[in-house]
Amino acid sequence: MSKAKHIADRDIKDLDKAANAVCAVTGIKPEDIRSKTRLKHIANARFLFCLVVRNWKTTWTGAGMTKITGKYLERDHSSIVHAIHTAQSRVNNELHTSQQYSQIIRMLAEDYDEDLNIREYQTQIRTMKLELDHKDKIIVDLHDAVRRWRMQAQGKQTKVTSGLFGEPKYN
Repeated sequence: MSKAKHIADRDIKDLDKAANAVCAVTGIKPEDIRSKTRLKHIANARFLFCLVVRNWKTTWTGAGMTKITGKYLERDHSSIVHAIHTAQSRVNNELHTSQQYSQIIRMLAEDYDEDLNIREYQTQIRTMKLELDHKDKIIVDLHDAVRRWRMQAQGKQTKVTSGLFGEPKYN
């Protein structure tokens, strides 16, 4: 706690609670969140921590949030902003990160206000869409494999061309 000496005790407790939730989901140690290491899995957890704090502590607005989080992590404002943007992008585009984020939010749910519950539902919807997109891709790949196998079984030559929307088309 000596690292974050200029932060109010209640803020440190909130940051510790968020850090513990992130650590429980990502499987790293709480001291790793505050460490200087750049190992990918630790940096990703740190990025998630910054995003969770931004969305969780709605009373800490703008520069205040980045200042408090920055002091807690011993990072500057631009590092915190970069972490938030990177984590948000990953939550929007990566299924695993989106699931982790939703799980962290659920762990901290009793302290969330209505705004954050709306964000949680939006994140869950994005996660479901990513899961569906992934399953749709697998189904298309399976259909293509079956189609290729049938054509080979019939002795037809399979030539791959591009379909209307860029998907493979077998002639």
